[in-house]
Amino acid sequence: FHLPMNLLDWFPQQRMKTKREEIKELILKLQTQQQPNVERSEQTDGCHSPCEDTL
Repeated sequence: FHLPMNLLDWFPQQRMKTKREEIKELILKLQTQQQPNVERSEQTDGCHSPCEDTL
């Protein structure tokens, strides 16, 4: 590998978007398992990835 790495050629844009969504859902699932008394709406309030705006 040579720095800086250009990751744009690794995956298509649509695949990156679905992967981000899968990762987000996995994180929320883990958070729910670790904090079962917290409502899901409270977990996602104010949570916005700046990368989502560029896709």
